[in-house]
Amino acid sequence: MKYGIKNIKTAYISVILFILIAAPFIKSILKPEIEFEKNYHKEGWETFYAAIQTYDSNFVCIGECAPFAEPEFDENVWIVKVDGNGEIIWERSFGSSSTSESGSDIIETPNHDLIIVGRNKNRRIDGNNNIFIRRLDSDGELRWQKIYDSGGPFDIALSVTHTFDNNYVVAAKGFNGDINANIWLLNIDPENGEIIWEKNHDLGFENNEERPSKIIQTRDSCFVIVGTTFFPVTDPNSTGEDLFLMKTDIEGNIIWVKTYGNDGYDEGRDILQTDDGGFAIVGQFRKSNDVMSLWLLRTDNNGDTLWTKTYCGDTGEIGTSIVQTDDNGFLMCGTTDSYGNGFWDLWLVRTDSLGDTLWTMPFGWKSGDRGNFLINTFDGGYIAGGMKSDSITSRDGYLIRLGPDDLTSIDNKISSVNNYQLSQNYPNPFNPTTNIVYQIPKEGRVVIKLYDILGREIQSLVNEQKTQGRYEYTFDGSNLSSGVYIYRITSDKFSTSKKFVLMK
Repeated sequence: MKYGIKNIKTAYISVILFILIAAPFIKSILKPEIEFEKNYHKEGWETFYAAIQTYDSNFVCIGECAPFAEPEFDENVWIVKVDGNGEIIWERSFGSSSTSESGSDIIETPNHDLIIVGRNKNRRIDGNNNIFIRRLDSDGELRWQKIYDSGGPFDIALSVTHTFDNNYVVAAKGFNGDINANIWLLNIDPENGEIIWEKNHDLGFENNEERPSKIIQTRDSCFVIVGTTFFPVTDPNSTGEDLFLMKTDIEGNIIWVKTYGNDGYDEGRDILQTDDGGFAIVGQFRKSNDVMSLWLLRTDNNGDTLWTKTYCGDTGEIGTSIVQTDDNGFLMCGTTDSYGNGFWDLWLVRTDSLGDTLWTMPFGWKSGDRGNFLINTFDGGYIAGGMKSDSITSRDGYLIRLGPDDLTSIDNKISSVNNYQLSQNYPNPFNPTTNIVYQIPKEGRVVIKLYDILGREIQSLVNEQKTQGRYEYTFDGSNLSSGVYIYRITSDKFSTSKKFVLMK
C-alpha cells in the first residue's frame, strides 16, 4: 500500500510539474497577439465582405458603403487599402445615383492589378440585380468594367478564383429561364472581361434555389463550389436550407454534387482544400426550433463526410470563413450571439486537426457586429474582418490583425514530431534570403518545389530522403525578381503549400 501511495504522489507531482512547465508554451499557442483592431468609417453604413494581402504586404478590403443622405441606403462598392498597421493608404468607391452596388470578393493578378466582383442594381432601368466584374490597377483606378445579366431579377457575384491558365472563374447566383436561382459560373478573360465560357447549373431539386458562396480551383485543375440550396433535399416534406458541395471539371461541367444537413437551416459559406486532398467547409447548422451553430464539416476528395463539429452557446453562432493553420488545425471566423460583448460579435474559433476547440476569441461592441472573412498573412498570422457597430445608426468596416501562432516552443519542448507540417517562412517578405521550416513524422523522401503565382515550376529546393524530425531550409532569391511565389512540400501522401513575398 505504501508503494502504491508513493507512486500516486509521484504521478501527481509529475502532472503538476508538466502543467507548470508546459503552461507558458501552451498559452503562446492558444492566444496569438492582437497586432491591431480598427474600424473604418466613410459616410453612413459600411461593411467589409472580403480582403486580400497584396504583393507589397499591405491589405485591400472590399465591401459597401451607404450614405445617410438621399438616396439613402443605395450602396456603393467600397475598397480600402491599408498598410501592415491598419493605416489607410487609399480608398475608392464605385457607383452612381442611379445604381445600388456591393462588392463581394477581390483577387490580385500576377501584375498586381485587382479583380473585384459583386452586385449591380440599376434602379432607373428595371430594378433588377446584375453582376459586375471590374479590373483595377494597383492604386485602385479603373481599367475596365463589365455588367453581366443572366436574365433573372436577383443576380449577384459572390466569389472569384484565379485559374492555373491565368483566367478567372466567378461563381454567382443567376437564373436560367425560370423563377428559381441557379449556380452561374463565368470564365473571364482578365484582359478585357470577355466571357470564355459560362455554365448555369440547376442542381435538379424540384422547387429549390441554389446560392453559391465560394469557389476554389483544386489541385487536379477542377473547381469546387460550396453554397446553400434552399428547401432541404434531405427532407422534402420540410422547409429550410441545406449545404451543397459541387465539383466541376476545368470547363465547369458537373462531376458530382453532394448535400449535407438536417430538417432545419444549414448553410455553406467557405471551403478550403486540405493537405490530404479533401475539403474543410464552414457554415451554419441549425435544427428545427433550435439555435444556430457554427459548423465545421470535413470531407474526403469525393465529398464524402469524414466528420463534423458544431460550436455554439445558448443563443446562436454563424460560421463564415476558414483557413488551415501550420499545425494542420483550423481557424474559423464567424459571428457569435452567445460569447461576445453584446448583441452579435465577430468570433474566432481555433481548433486542432480533428476540430476540437483550442481557443475562441470574441471581438466587437454591443450593437451587432459581424465576422465576414478571414485570411492567412505572409508572416504566418491572420486578418479577420467584417462590420463593427456602436449604435443602431452607425456601422463601420472592421479589421483585426493577429500575429502568428507560436508552435515552435510546444513542438520542441513538450511533444515529439508526430505529424507533417510546413510552417510559414521567416522573414516574410524578405530580400534575398528566408528560412523554410518543415517536419515529417517518419522517414521518407521530401520534395519542396518553388512556383510562380501562375503555378509554373521555377526550381526544386529539396529532393532528399529524410529521417523523422524537424528541418530548416534557407532559400536565396538573389536570382529572382520581386513578387509572390509559392513553395510546396510533398512527402508520402502529405502535400501542402504556402506563399512568400520576395521584395527587392
